[in-house]
Parts: sequence; structure tokens; C-alpha cells
Amino acid sequence: MSHPLTHTVAQINERVAWASITTGQPSTGEWALCSQAGPDFIAEWEGRVTHMLRRDFHRHHPMASAAYVLDWYASLSGCIGGMSFGLARRVPRLDRHSLAFHRHSEHAYPDGIALLSPRFWCLPSDPDATHHEADVVSTERDLARILRTEIRRHADDFLTDYRGGARLPRRHLLGVFFDSLDTGMAMQTGAEPARILAGAKSVLPGGTREFGDASTITVVHDSKQRAHLTRKRISCCYYFKVADGGVTCATCPRTSDEQRLDRLERFANQQD
Repeated sequence: MSHPLTHTVAQINERVAWASITTGQPSTGEWALCSQAGPDFIAEWEGRVTHMLRRDFHRHHPMASAAYVLDWYASLSGCIGGMSFGLARRVPRLDRHSLAFHRHSEHAYPDGIALLSPRFWCLPSDPDATHHEADVVSTERDLARILRTEIRRHADDFLTDYRGGARLPRRHLLGVFFDSLDTGMAMQTGAEPARILAGAKSVLPGGTREFGDASTITVVHDSKQRAHLTRKRISCCYYFKVADGGVTCATCPRTSDEQRLDRLERFANQQD
């Protein structure tokens, strides 16, 4: 009989194109524990990103290299935790000793993530609540608090020794973990927007001990009354510092709400 997290991971893999999520200790390839991502590791990773930016854009910027690495690292716990909660109302162990990752050989982003611990938190209504690896909590509010706590502890542990190659704004450092969690909550392809919004509000209501900001996930409607799920980041990847013409990302804090909606509408038109 397969482990309950195997099914949850399969649900996540259906919606994540950039990485393969697994359970247990990987047997092949060069994997690293999140707990091994200290200053030297981060410096080497930023070097890989700088090489990639020079190759792909013929320019680089230290803030972009640092932000790319920090964003990718935060996604290991934040996106996976958010998606697990959103899709299955489960929270796996997300501390630095319970996650390992593999990096793409050419583009340096994490293309593999492993959940090393078999334990998980869930609700009494979970079909696997009686499993010996399950820790049952009473309410969704309790489960949401556990998820926030796991991500905040991971962030605090990592940021204690973090030394990036560029000085990023202080708000950016914790903000990138908030953004990854909020993004994970939004990555529920096929789910009803109302369920996504309710889950995001439950996990990131704002004003909590772990994260002061509230989820920015929202539904907007274009001129054809098509609904689009979107959000606005707190942190920035500084892509505009290397992109031609200084183009910003769709969720960039520097992109206005009007520009964001215009991009969503133009993309939808292309799909029609």
C-alpha cells in the first residue's frame, strides 16, 4: 500500500512543470539537504545563476543573481507547503532537515524536490487520518497555523546564516518566503477560485505572528468578463535588471494593477 504523501505528491506533480516532487531519500543524482545550503553553497549557486544570465541575456546583475537563488530556495518549502494544503489539506514536514533538492544542470533552478519525512499533519476528515504517520489537528485554522509556523521556522533558520552576493531589501528576505507560500496556494489548476481564495485567507489572513502580510491572491475580470486569478508579490526577482527593455514580471510589485490585467487579457486572447 502506498504512503498517503505519495498521492499528495502526485497531485502536486500534475501542476508543477519546473520540478519533480518525490518522497523519501533520492538514490541517484547530486541532491542537497536544505540544511546544507549555507553561505558557501549559496555563493556557488549564485555563481551558476550569474553564468546563466550572461549566457541568456548577455548581461547580469548581482541583485538578480541573489534574488533568483533566494526565490528558488524559498519555493522548496513555500510552494510545496502551499500546494499540499490547498490540494489536500495536508502539511508535510517542511523544516530544513526534511527537504532535499536537485538543481538543473544548465539553468540552476531546483528541478527536483524530495520530502524526506513520512510524517504529515491533517484534519480528522482526511481519509488517511488513522495512518500511523499522520498527526491529526482539530480544525483547518490549526492546520493553517502549523503551515505558517513550518515556513516561518524554515525561513528564520535559513536567514540566520544567509549571506547573499548582493544586499537585498530587508523586507525582501522574509517576503520571499511569504510569496512562495502564497504562490503555492494559488497553484491549484482546476480548482474553483472561491476555494483557492478561502484557503489563502485561512493560511495568510495577515497580522499573524508568522507573517504580518495578508494573501494578495485575487480574482480580476477583463473587458470580456473573463476571470483571472492573480497576485502581487512583496519580493522582487530583479528580472527587469537583465531583461531587454527592463520588462517586469506580471506579479512584480513594480507592475501596476492596470498593466497586470492588460497582460492577463492579452495572454487569454492568444489562447482563444
